[in-house]
Parts: sequence; structure tokens; C-alpha cells
Amino acid sequence: MTNLEAALSYLQQGLSVVPMGKGKRPLVPWKQYQERLPTEDEVRGFWKLHPEAGVGFVTGKVSGISVVDFDLYKEGAVQIPECLNKTETPTASTPRGGRHYYFTYDPRLEQGADKASDGKGLDVRNDGGCIMAPPTVNGAGRYEWIIPFSRDYLACVPDDLLLLLNKHLYNCNNSANNSNPQQSATNATNITLSFDEGKRDESLFHVAHSLLKGGMSPANAMKCIEILARNCNPPFPMHEARAKLESAMSRINSKNRNLTAEIREWVSVTFGNFSATSAYHDLTIVTSEDKAKARVIFSRLVDEGLIERVEG
Repeated sequence: MTNLEAALSYLQQGLSVVPMGKGKRPLVPWKQYQERLPTEDEVRGFWKLHPEAGVGFVTGKVSGISVVDFDLYKEGAVQIPECLNKTETPTASTPRGGRHYYFTYDPRLEQGADKASDGKGLDVRNDGGCIMAPPTVNGAGRYEWIIPFSRDYLACVPDDLLLLLNKHLYNCNNSANNSNPQQSATNATNITLSFDEGKRDESLFHVAHSLLKGGMSPANAMKCIEILARNCNPPFPMHEARAKLESAMSRINSKNRNLTAEIREWVSVTFGNFSATSAYHDLTIVTSEDKAKARVIFSRLVDEGLIERVEG
């Protein structure tokens, strides 16, 4: 089967397919395909223009899939958890020995490449992301299905995997954003937590606030809070658990600059090539902490397809 034939087959299964280059990036502007499926004519046009292109899926809501990528070949890589050995879901092997696990779309998973940047090789592809798919071949080998893709086989993300992701994504975020992680850990355990009736409210708020303050993203913090809420005695209402997180976010955000909104607005009115330095100047981004945050935001905008990196 050619890559074009495979792409057309995937399209019939409701997947947003795009042609991929050697750098694991789409070869065509792809923001619109994060919101709609390409037509058959568009897909044929992709491969007419790029006949050697690999096959890629735009992940997230548009395709109804979330993908967890284990780069097993990396030194010190996170190993596949036992819960996945018991879960039958579409799975692909990568040319260098990694694994892509496909799940029913879960908005709680936060898209991001190389999330565990401490070298653990644990990535998530979701809204705003894309991933190489079989039968793509690159210089290292071929992407192949271990369990072929079928919507009938798509499993939900196991809770144990969510916990694993939270653990490693938190460690990564905390290392990047917290100058004193030991102090943060001390602060997070400074009170006695209880998830029994009468203490649930205070404990859930404290955990939410500690996770967010320590550097965890709101999406990942919500996963932790949901799991804790379900295991309270008695279970804590989910809408109230979300309110606890929102309250913690409000407390923290009131003290933080909303750089994401500022940078998005700046990008929307800036034309042609630009440098990060020009953004720092125009937006008066002067501290090393804000510059580090801005670099992360620009990287996310690249992942979303809103801007592109230009070499040189």
C-alpha cells in the first residue's frame, strides 16, 4: 500500500491526514486541518505535490484521538506501564523502537512534544499536535502497526497512565519553573491532608493550589484533582472539584502576568518574519523568568501551526 492509499483509507475512518516531512512536521499549512478533515481531493493534491511524503495524523478533537508516545530508545526512558500491557488499543512501533498508543480523544491530556524534558522520553499528542503514522518510512526504518488502527479498538486513557503522565509532566514543569523545588515540596505537604467528609474541601483546594504553584499545568492538575475527588469519602462532586481548581487558579493568576494572551495578540498584528527579541522589546519582557515563559509560549504557537520557525 502506498502512503497516498493509506492516507485515503485513514481519511475514510475520520482521521485528519496531512503529508509529513523528514523533520516530523507537516509539509503544508495545517492549522485548518486542526478544525476540519481535508477532502479527498485535498489529500490527493498533497501527495501530488509531495509524492515522497510520509503520512501524519492531526491529533485531538478533529480526529477523535489522543496519542501517548514512549521514546523507549532514550537513555533513562520511562518504561511502558503495566496498565498498557492489559489495554488493547491501536498501537504503532516507531523506526527507533518507540511506541505510539492511540486512545479515544481525551481533552484532559495536554499536547506537547518532549514533555518530560529531563530525558524521560514521554510525549503527548493531542489538540494542536500531529504524529507520524504507518506506513511511513524514514532514514531509521518504518512505522508499523502492532495493533492496527480501528475506531472499534480505541480505548479510553487508563487512570494509571494519567497518573504516570502527571508524575513526569509535573517533574518536568517543576524543574523548569521552580527555582527551589525542595521548598515547593515542603510547602505542598505542610498540612495534614484528609479526604474524608468535613476536610475534603480544604484538602482538594490545597492540593490544587500546590500543584499549580509548583508549575503543573491546569490540565494536568485537573486530572489529579478528579482522581482525588473520585476517591474521597464520600466521593466529592466533580463540578465542585473543578471549582476548587478554578479558585486556586484565580488566586495564582491574579499575581501573574498573562503573557500568553499578550503574545497571541502581538503575533496576530505582526506580519512577516520576526524575532523573539522584537517581541521582548515591544511587550517589555525584561526578566529572565518572563523570557523563559515567552519561549515556551512561542514553542506552543509553533505546535499549533500559528507561526513557523525560520532558520537563519
